[in-house]
Amino acid sequence: MITNICSIYSDTPIVQEKLLQFRHPLVDTTRTRVVADVGSLQSSLEIQLYDTKGNYLIEDQPLCGEIGFPGLLLTLQPREQKMCIESIYVKPMYRGEGLGRDFVEHLCRVARGIHYKKIALVADEKTNALGYWKNVHGFYAPDLEKPLVLEKRVHADIN
Repeated sequence: MITNICSIYSDTPIVQEKLLQFRHPLVDTTRTRVVADVGSLQSSLEIQLYDTKGNYLIEDQPLCGEIGFPGLLLTLQPREQKMCIESIYVKPMYRGEGLGRDFVEHLCRVARGIHYKKIALVADEKTNALGYWKNVHGFYAPDLEKPLVLEKRVHADIN
């Protein structure tokens, strides 16, 4: 158990640093922020991406009143050696520029670099993203009873 907790604490700063290295023509990297919330079993990372004019490129999701859910949120689950994409919503005006695609590819490299085995996500049923995640990024549904819960193997030595 101590190893898992230590892994969370050691993985989080490494992943934060690697996420700050994400490059894309729309992103002003000097404005990129990665905010971590480290818990006992997992840590959450909110990624904030801005353009050169300071415009926020990500669309946060409203929950209740002024409370919102981060538009780009990851969790690290070292016990399962898994990184989960909790949300990834690019603002409509920035879609089609490859920002989300490039970010997911960057996440795969980061996950491999820390020897995680998989990346997981739940495809948004409202946006018909299931085909996109499967066809463009190679995700698959490991449980046919839960077809929107997708995973992608990112490390070669998976059991």
